[in-house]
Amino acid sequence: MEKLKTKTESIEGDFEITRRNFLKIGGAVTAGIAVSNTVGAGETKTKESGTSPGIEGKIFHSVCPYCAVGCGMKIYVKDNKVVHIEGDEENPINRGSLCSKGNAAIQQIYNDFRVKEPSKKTGNGHWEKILWNDAYNEISEKLKAIRTKYGPDAVGFYGCSHATNEEDYLIQKIARIFGTNNIEHQARKCHASTVGALAPSFGRGAMTNHWVDIKNAKCVFIIGSNIVENHPVGFQWVTEAREKNEAKIIVADPRYTKTANMSDIYMQHRPGTDIALINGICKEIIENKWYDEIYLMNRTNTPFLLNNEGKLIEIKISALPENKKLKIRSGSDNDKAIKIKITGKDENGKDIPFEEISLDGKNFVLSKNKFSFVSKIENEKASGEVEILDEQDKEISKIPAGVKVYGDCYGAYAGVWTAEEMKANKDTVFSKLVEVISPYTPEEVEKITGVEKETIKQTAEIFAKNKPVTILYSMGTTQHTTGVQYIRSYVVLQLLLGNIGIPGGGINAMRGISNVQGATDMGLCHILPANF
Repeated sequence: MEKLKTKTESIEGDFEITRRNFLKIGGAVTAGIAVSNTVGAGETKTKESGTSPGIEGKIFHSVCPYCAVGCGMKIYVKDNKVVHIEGDEENPINRGSLCSKGNAAIQQIYNDFRVKEPSKKTGNGHWEKILWNDAYNEISEKLKAIRTKYGPDAVGFYGCSHATNEEDYLIQKIARIFGTNNIEHQARKCHASTVGALAPSFGRGAMTNHWVDIKNAKCVFIIGSNIVENHPVGFQWVTEAREKNEAKIIVADPRYTKTANMSDIYMQHRPGTDIALINGICKEIIENKWYDEIYLMNRTNTPFLLNNEGKLIEIKISALPENKKLKIRSGSDNDKAIKIKITGKDENGKDIPFEEISLDGKNFVLSKNKFSFVSKIENEKASGEVEILDEQDKEISKIPAGVKVYGDCYGAYAGVWTAEEMKANKDTVFSKLVEVISPYTPEEVEKITGVEKETIKQTAEIFAKNKPVTILYSMGTTQHTTGVQYIRSYVVLQLLLGNIGIPGGGINAMRGISNVQGATDMGLCHILPANF
């Protein structure tokens, strides 16, 4: 068997990595990034349409396999060989640009170090090439032996986010045929904290907006990321926001990076003090009343009430056992013309329009429609407790006195009615937030983070007066042991300002590989996706 070579052979002979060669390579790569114009200081560069002159071959369209930007590529193939790779000028994400990694993607195919044959480690520590059939047979026999002796869960399968959806589907299929649910890919180690924070906050653990949408921002907050070097083509959208919207760029990073060099404000906080930094900014926003009251009341849980245990007061809304009418009963005869609006489905599964039921001082009233399923209840303020029963007096829901019902059958909670109540009532989520961040004065945050208090105040004001704000982060955030709480603090900041669910806003987790989401959606995780 032939031993694998440890250095590259070329026309010019062997190439050995030395300190001098390494420095030369580093200088060349830096120059290449500068020349590529993907993060230029002037106007945003967009490649003109058309093919590269003088290059022949059939063009195939693909996606760069490296970072999460997912740049479109045009691959030229001639005589069954890739002869050239360039950016796809019709792709809306990169518009023809590629960074140094994308431009070198052809090396994945033709680099001398590419492994083209399976190898087996020998007893002396060397790798020796073996035939494909021998490799398949040995892997299969060993896997079967392990399953027979220890069971299928003794084996774990680790997939790949660089692969296509089709390849990832086959990987998870092999694992499940083998009989185990022990399957993962890169997302577990790079952005598990993103899912742990964004999924309970918004329902999905991914970027809330899109790369192209960054151009709509009027302020870009970059924390835990060196986007200029790690997602260089994605930074063109930050550049475009600055050029077209005069967007402010604010960077928080313990290291002074190329991204920090592009910022209007740079906050060099101590490692591990992100939460204190964000809490200090939130405190400034609250104390100066820069938060969006209407947004908080209509789109967040800040007006919800907490009980003595610090938990939300849930209002149960559930299905009826049979097709019945509803009784509405008030615990107070003083409630005059209290209106209850109920919606749901009839016995045929069709939606029933809102039904308005008024209490006029009687003990109870009966609904006009019959419901097989109640999906939502809306109410007016009542001085006494309101009960919703079926015709057999079985309780469907109970609304405490004086509260507003927020939500539906998937989660309904008691809350206050106005923004003034939200701020004044000590049991609201908003009041608890104010209480939690109260120690984070600019002076205290300066002691913790090392960021000057005037910079913290200035940053908070820029966020408040230059909306929409988008937050960009990546591994500098996720890899902390408290990474979930870092990201949850970003959530609080953006919700206070009303920057979620709007163009140019959001919290955008920049993944390390373009098909992290696809790999997860194809089943490379312990939980099967909903579409399986």
